[in-house]
Amino acid sequence: MKASDFQISLFDIINEARRYEAIPAFKKGQDIFIVSLDVVLEGTVGYSWICGQGEENPYFGYSIDYAGGTHTTVWDYSIGKTVFDCKEKAENAAAAIVPLISKITPNEVIAHDVRSFGYLRDFDKYKLTAIVAKVGETQLYEKGFTCYHFLRTYKTKAARDKEYKTALNKAVSESDANRGVELEIPPYEDLYRVTKDLFASRVYALEHGEEYAALRRRA
Repeated sequence: MKASDFQISLFDIINEARRYEAIPAFKKGQDIFIVSLDVVLEGTVGYSWICGQGEENPYFGYSIDYAGGTHTTVWDYSIGKTVFDCKEKAENAAAAIVPLISKITPNEVIAHDVRSFGYLRDFDKYKLTAIVAKVGETQLYEKGFTCYHFLRTYKTKAARDKEYKTALNKAVSESDANRGVELEIPPYEDLYRVTKDLFASRVYALEHGEEYAALRRRA
């Protein structure tokens, strides 16, 4: 190893200066708008940090707080694609995505043998819900207390009914263990196609759906 290996080059000095001169696009406390498939989510910037140390063009990451107490992270390279500082621009971007997605709305879910439960989680009093329902002859709508919503199509009615019993027993057991109550109105939500036989919650579909691969790359 040569002594020069320990020396800082002029390029390193310039690159470091660029890193510290970089200015984040969003300020702490600023409201921003995130496009997630056809939905616009509004959040507030909590803090930012610089990424790409040692690179010629460093960029920033931003911690985003949602009103419900959840959080996410966005990056400079998503600005103008799925992240905006203007609600109208975000809504226009979401509208452009609508023709590219396959979605089932709650009004389109014609379910029977519906059972739904809810309870408050002890440590934070957050309301958890579960749904088990038959849809048509071979479909099962299922949401575990800490899971996404899913609508699966089975090969046969018997296979669907078997899974219905298993899911229902699990939901009843967890509800009883946590002093839960049965809900009169199931909390259905929009479902997006993941595969030919599976629709799921928006976040799950965006992460796993093959037809949304291009949208994931934009984010």
